[in-house]
Amino acid sequence: MPESPDTKRSKQAIHTKPLNPPPLLLLDGLNLITQKGLRRFVVIPMLINISLFIFLFYYGIKQLGSFQLWFEGFLPGWLSFLSWIIWPLYFLSFWFFITFLFVTIANIIASPFNAFLSEKIEEYRGYPGNTDTSLQAFLLIAPKTIAREIRKFLSNLKWLLLLAIIFFIPGLNGLSIVIGGWLMAIQYLDTPADNQGITFKECLARLNHNKLPAFLFGLSVMLVSMIPILNFLIIPAAVAAATCLWHETYHPRRNT
Repeated sequence: MPESPDTKRSKQAIHTKPLNPPPLLLLDGLNLITQKGLRRFVVIPMLINISLFIFLFYYGIKQLGSFQLWFEGFLPGWLSFLSWIIWPLYFLSFWFFITFLFVTIANIIASPFNAFLSEKIEEYRGYPGNTDTSLQAFLLIAPKTIAREIRKFLSNLKWLLLLAIIFFIPGLNGLSIVIGGWLMAIQYLDTPADNQGITFKECLARLNHNKLPAFLFGLSVMLVSMIPILNFLIIPAAVAAATCLWHETYHPRRNT
């Protein structure tokens, strides 16, 4: 008697080692993307990642001098004695904007590949999901995933406006990294949600119902994204980790 797809899948579901807590889940993501059978789904997102980061890093370094001159002119004279404290905060906020721009563009371009990688992680870990990773399936999901990424970006514009406002307020601009952590959580956890047929609105509702795991994961992604060299692998590692977090915490079956 031939085996059903579910039976075959259950036989493959042998890679179920315990996962780290959300702040350290990126370590699991890094481990997963180096496994045999998964590495080939990482190559294209990583190449997109590296190419965009090199361009934006070069652009950011060129703009840093102009940014410093603007900062020195913007800072009131009576606050000059605090420049050694405020300047690092502005620099981190500036670097955050470069990082967030890099991650946003990279994820829009790489979204079809990220969706495929997420599906392979589901298969590897034995989570329920789609196992069709053929070229035809890729061509079918590519327009949908890119459109969803653009919609996600548009829905986050209100947060970007808030970031632009607090960027000019000394002492509050450090909050940009905190807000960025939440945006990163939305960015990556939506990929496995989309694979499961969950609407973006429902995905946000699930994350808002249990914010802490998502936020801690997103904050770790935000911080690692700001570290040169390490951020070359951040997108595939974050996709893999987010897929695990979604299924372990936010998948509808967890609420049944």
